[in-house]
Amino acid sequence: MEALLMSLDMRSWRVIISGWEYPTKNNEAGQTVQKSKLKWTKDEDDVAVGNSRALNALFNAIDLNIFKLINTCKSAKAA
Repeated sequence: MEALLMSLDMRSWRVIISGWEYPTKNNEAGQTVQKSKLKWTKDEDDVAVGNSRALNALFNAIDLNIFKLINTCKSAKAA
């Protein structure tokens, strides 16, 4: 599986190692909220693409019974 993820691109493998969280910002009230996808930086977008590719590879490589356990994961590392 490691070789498959590395063959996609190194972003996918880095996400497995370090994890991914939805980008956040502080609003006017000082609360932490999710950033709009339109306001993501290039780096945030690149990491999100790596996470999506890794999740797709994992979801397609596993048994249906395991898929049912992890299909709600948003991070490839958590899956």
